[in-house]
Amino acid sequence: MQLSGIQAEVLNTLLDRYEKRSDYGSDQKNPRRTLLKVDAARFPDYHHPSDATFRLTFNTEMKQLEQGGLVKLDWQRFSEGEYLQRIALNDTALPEIYRLLGRRSKRELYRSAALLFKQRHKS
Repeated sequence: MQLSGIQAEVLNTLLDRYEKRSDYGSDQKNPRRTLLKVDAARFPDYHHPSDATFRLTFNTEMKQLEQGGLVKLDWQRFSEGEYLQRIALNDTALPEIYRLLGRRSKRELYRSAALLFKQRHKS
């Protein structure tokens, strides 16, 4: 799967939120989902009153992410398929998301730094 710019931006934002959670890296996970609201503050063109081009493109690209099992889409009540309310990260797809983005997890970066620190202080 090749990601578009919008898809990569949304996935990076969701990963940033996931890595900032208080339960990140712990064995006891909170059942809360990592969400991104589709509101006018974050996506002003999505709610543009006279031009639906961005909204339709955005919806199509988010549906592709959902079909790939990377996210779960929550639609506004009575507007399913038309207006997104929020996008939820699929925690089970995290390795695939990191791979697609060419990004290393914060946990992996911490391990690398700790290993480097140990090696430097052994000598």
